[in-house]
Order: sequence, then C-alpha cells, then structure tokens
Amino acid sequence: VGAIVSSFNSALNSASTLFCLDFYKEHLWRRGSMSADAQERQLVTAGRIFGALLACIAMTLAPSLAQMESALTYLQTMAGLYSAPIVSVFVIGMLNHRAPAGAAKLALLIGSLSYSALMLTPIDNVHWLHVYMICVVITGGVLLLGARLYPKSDDEIELSSARPIPTIDLTPWPHARTASMSICFVIIMLYIGLEVL
Repeated sequence: VGAIVSSFNSALNSASTLFCLDFYKEHLWRRGSMSADAQERQLVTAGRIFGALLACIAMTLAPSLAQMESALTYLQTMAGLYSAPIVSVFVIGMLNHRAPAGAAKLALLIGSLSYSALMLTPIDNVHWLHVYMICVVITGGVLLLGARLYPKSDDEIELSSARPIPTIDLTPWPHARTASMSICFVIIMLYIGLEVL
C-alpha cells in the first residue's frame, strides 16, 4: 500500500507541477498587478485544483482495471494515447524539415483522438498493438499533409536548426565507446551465466 500511495503521490505531484509551470503559467495565467506572493499562491492553488481533478479522474477509472488482464497491460494500452503519436511526429520531424510546428500539434491531437476512438470501439481481431500502428500512420499522414500544404520556409528551417553556443563543455568522453562495449559484454556474460545456472 505504501508503494502504491507513494507512486500515486509522485505522479500526481509531477503532473500538477508540469501543468502549472508549462501550461497554466505560460498560456492561462493573468498576472495583472498582483504581488509576487499572490502570484505564487495563485500557482499553488491552481496546482492543487488540477491535482484534485486528476485524483478524481484516477479514482473513477480505477474500477476499469478489473476488466484488464493485468495492470501492465492497462498501462501499456493507456501509454499508446501519447506514445504512438509522439513517436510518429518525432520520426517524421527528424526526416522532414519542412513540417511546421502547427501541423505537428494538430497531428498529435488527431493521433490521440484516433487512438481513443479505436480503443473505445474495438474491431474484431485487431489487437491494441495494431491500433498503435494505425495511430502512427494516421499521425504521420496528418503531419506529412501539413508539411505539403504549409511547408516551412528556408529561413524558418535555418532558424530552427541553429544551435546556441553551449555554456558548458560538451566534448565527448574519449573512453565512452570502450566503456559502452565493456558494459554490454558484462551484461551478456551475466545473462549467459544466469541462464546456465
């Protein structure tokens, strides 16, 4: 029970922090002429409200776990809501520099909605892993269509590709390859040794 409560609390705290700092403070917050203390109190209040809403949603969805094969299956199924669209947008964004940010956001939204629709209305003989692939294709199609209709200009590509001068030394460690190979070798030997035992 302690492990479950600890995991639930940490996830709730992280989600509330991300919501407050990356969404609420950036897009919804109206500072006005409030003092710094009042602004901090407003952020804390927004975080508490969001955390309470998340807790209520989690408690509402908890009974549906009884219908799943296991909690792991449930977590993997729910992870597809965001992981499949993100993978698709990431890969296509790396390969196609003309894809605009607006198309990526729209693709993420449509990808998540299509995954939800396909999971809520299951098709016979279609596993949830197949739904992952369908969602990746839909998300990728939306992003490629956006890149075709509203491509980024050469100036925008150059601006987004510019890298700032790092403030710390990023010289690679000269022994990284040797260390990586050594770690892989040790893991393989451990696996073989435990398999033999």
